[in-house]
Parts: sequence; structure tokens; C-alpha cells
Amino acid sequence: MRLVDTSLTLAAAARSLGMSDQTLFNWVKAHRQGRLTGADIKPVTPEQMEISRLRAELARVKIEHDILEKATAYFAKASVTVRSSHLPSPTKPGHGVHLYLSGHQF
Repeated sequence: MRLVDTSLTLAAAARSLGMSDQTLFNWVKAHRQGRLTGADIKPVTPEQMEISRLRAELARVKIEHDILEKATAYFAKASVTVRSSHLPSPTKPGHGVHLYLSGHQF
């Protein structure tokens, strides 16, 4: 519509847009009669913005939860065992606690 409202003729405006004169004429006529409307875009309300933000946060938290579940399962496989024979004894100085982690003694 801006091209037609400037000094361009309808035919020149149609050519610059790559459309037929008749199509542009019909659009201009409909616009002037108030029958040509743009896309029905409604403004976003604060509530809709909050819903979008909360959905994004929920998605992020779900991903974090999944990662923590997998990490917990992974580290649970590497269980720590304390053997009672290696516990400190008040009667045997120098004996300490020996930890075994997945078959490795520490």
C-alpha cells in the first residue's frame, strides 16, 4: 500500500512487486474499503509471557533432573565398601579404615 500511496503509478508498483496490475488494484480497493486486514496477530499478555517462561524453565529442570538421575545411577554402581576387618582397633595402633571403590583399594 505504501508504494501505491507514493508517486508510483499502480502499474509501476505492481511491476516492482512482481504481481499483476489487477491483483494490486483489488488489494488497494479492498484496503480503501476497509476490507483488507492484516494477519490476526493479538498482543501477547503478561500471563502468556509468564506461561512461556515457566514452560521453558520446566523443560530446563526436567533436563537437569534426567542428568542427575543418570549420574546417580552411574555413581551407585561404584559403591563404596568398608570391610570390618580393616576398621580401626583401639588395641592395634596404626590400623586405619581401608575403602574399596569398584575394586580399587584406597
